Amino acid sequence: MASFAYTARTDAGELRRGEIEAASCLEAARRIQAHGLFALTLRRKFALHLAFQRMSRRKYCMVFCRELSLMMAAGLPVSESLRLLAAGAPKERRGMLSDMAHRMAAGSTLAAAMARHAEVFPAALSALVRAGEMGGSLEPLLKRLADREERSWRVREKLRTALAYPTILSFAALIAMSFIFLFVLPNFVHILDGLAVELPLPTQLVLGLGMFFEAHGMAVFFFLLLLPFVCVLLRREKRLRFWLDRFLLRVPFFGRLRMDLELMTLFDTLAVLMESGCALHEAFVISEGVLQNSFLAAVFSKVKREIERGGALAASMAASGVFPPLALELLSTGEQTGELAAMLEKAADFCRFSGELRAERMEALLEPLLVIFLSAVVGTIVLSVALPLLEMIGSYGY
Repeated sequence: MASFAYTARTDAGELRRGEIEAASCLEAARRIQAHGLFALTLRRKFALHLAFQRMSRRKYCMVFCRELSLMMAAGLPVSESLRLLAAGAPKERRGMLSDMAHRMAAGSTLAAAMARHAEVFPAALSALVRAGEMGGSLEPLLKRLADREERSWRVREKLRTALAYPTILSFAALIAMSFIFLFVLPNFVHILDGLAVELPLPTQLVLGLGMFFEAHGMAVFFFLLLLPFVCVLLRREKRLRFWLDRFLLRVPFFGRLRMDLELMTLFDTLAVLMESGCALHEAFVISEGVLQNSFLAAVFSKVKREIERGGALAASMAASGVFPPLALELLSTGEQTGELAAMLEKAADFCRFSGELRAERMEALLEPLLVIFLSAVVGTIVLSVALPLLEMIGSYGY
């Protein structure tokens, strides 16, 4: 699904801004209209912009829940807490928090005030806050949400740290190799072609690459430059994105790590919802949209339909063949003992531990493997140039 940013008006003429996920622009407009809104503008978001915004939003929601829970634990009412947060908030958040404080002072609930700013607070978070307000456990719920987001954030930061150094090293190596193939090898091509010795196979291969880059180097450069934009455009196709997300989950190390992060978020959300008093099928409806991988989202939809038909959670998940066996065993035990919320939390902890372990392994393995690969590439280039020169020197009896 793609994400669309919209500006709309209510029947009363009030202006609303938010985000909605849909397969197409027409479907997004229909969903907005189904909520009683009249769309004024509808803009599709690019994947890169959406990723940065989602990361910023998740971090802000974590800080918001933490600060609000601390103020409520100190005895401050929610409206007063929001006014204090607005006073110390950055400029881009100050107006939003002031509006929320004003609405709560006028009798609105916190969940309703958050839902008015859907561009910052996702629908799942607003639903969780609504459940906490109805159950009279808003302060502990906010603290739990902050803890959950903080744990998820730490795992994702470990992944980014594990990938940062290999990414920078790969980029630097790509620039260095491009310089060698575009400017250094072409000079050796003319020298080695005039040698009266038979060129070894590595030299012939490198010379072939050098001649190719000399003739088509700029075309290759522009192709690599445009490749990320082409990938972003291709990911907009629903079916192609589905198969790509499915393939990414099967990539060694990275795929399993991505699976752990997605399932950690899902199990955490379901656990919080059920502990707040939501039934299982209600928790599944509210949690729809927390999964970013389209293949896992499709599997989640199938499991949700089975739950709505009265099926068991563990059996429905096991039928998909995607979820880890240990997590399924925990959920089955939770259903048999009536402690499903606690087992969902343990399943989330298992996925979190597995994700942290895999991130550390990736960080430990990627760096030396990348260094060895780049050393082999550079060594092959140097050897291919040195071998014919050494044979020529040997032919003269030196």
